[in-house]
Amino acid sequence: MFQKAAWVADYDAARAQAKQASTLLLVLFTRSYAPCEPCEQMENGLLSSDEFVKWSKKVTLCLHVTSRVAGEAHGNLLYEMGGNGFPTLSFLDADGNLLQQVGGGEVGLDALERAWQKLQTWKALRVEVEGGKSERAGELFWMELAMGNRPYAEMAKRAEAMKLTSAEQSKAAQQLDRKS
Repeated sequence: MFQKAAWVADYDAARAQAKQASTLLLVLFTRSYAPCEPCEQMENGLLSSDEFVKWSKKVTLCLHVTSRVAGEAHGNLLYEMGGNGFPTLSFLDADGNLLQQVGGGEVGLDALERAWQKLQTWKALRVEVEGGKSERAGELFWMELAMGNRPYAEMAKRAEAMKLTSAEQSKAAQQLDRKS
């Protein structure tokens, strides 16, 4: 499987490569310390398909992380990212921030593509807002709140700074309560 796509097994090297190429990381969390039938099915199915190989070259840098390996620098990364089962596929930015978990053994290429497209929309919107298009800041806020990929404190501060209606304040508070 890892012969077909451009997998990088070193987390730090993959982040550096993603930073240099301005790509997202698609992280496959699998385990090496015990048999994992769903992991093997994903590895021998979706991740070995020619369609996935083509998609992965076109859209993202991929990384394979095994957990609980003695001496591994990032052995608990899945749990640090809020995951709790194998296999898990997650999109991270080049700084290692979790952007979206896509799911486990039943994930198809269509779900990966939808998630990637959504993240591309998110990235473009962030660039616009950071570049001075403040009129789109509200749209970015609601998108990031729904995605749950920004720190609680940041989102709470942004919610306070925005001129939200009482209905919007209630909606934001509910979303933030789910994150805390």
